[in-house]
Amino acid sequence: MRKKALYTTILVIVLGIISIYLFTILDMQLKESAQKVDRVKYNIYRTLEVLILIFFGFLIEYKKIVSAFKNKIL
Repeated sequence: MRKKALYTTILVIVLGIISIYLFTILDMQLKESAQKVDRVKYNIYRTLEVLILIFFGFLIEYKKIVSAFKNKIL
């Protein structure tokens, strides 16, 4: 049972690092499109950044989310 929890924690940490990395790449692209005044790309990058941050928030609270779907109170 502990191995499963360890693997889940490692997976969450790796996904969190990947999402932070993707956020930094998108942030650079966002700043570049803002300098070029390209509104379409700017809006796309901004939306993607928001989605990545929401995903990161889910990763932070993954235990509460899983327990909510299992109808348990943590």
